[in-house]
Amino acid sequence: MSDVTKDPHQGNDLATPGALLEENSIVPSFARSFPRNGALDDLVRAFASGNYRKVHDQAPELASRATDPAVRDAARVLLERLQPDPLAKIILLAAVMLLAVMATWWITEARSHGGAGPHVRGGVSESTKALVES
Repeated sequence: MSDVTKDPHQGNDLATPGALLEENSIVPSFARSFPRNGALDDLVRAFASGNYRKVHDQAPELASRATDPAVRDAARVLLERLQPDPLAKIILLAAVMLLAVMATWWITEARSHGGAGPHVRGGVSESTKALVES
């Protein structure tokens, strides 16, 4: 038979970004080395499915009450993965600053040239008025 009838999880590393935790649950690659723990497994499944609110709400509790240090560390890693990338924060700040500088420059240049030109100030330029009058 062809390869199409094979188990979809078998030998298809490109289709699944992580290892399988259970039948229909995918583990992100960073969580492959996490210890097996019911509450932690539930949070990993929530993270993999995009339920970040659940991870955000329950991971601190798991990190504080877990007796196994590996489970505590894993819960903290899940929380860290929810934080924005520091480089993205810097790029966003630079973009906002650039926008502010460009807006300030545009405003000061418009004032130094007498404000908006005649084509903007009256709504109709002199050449357009001449065309309409003829």
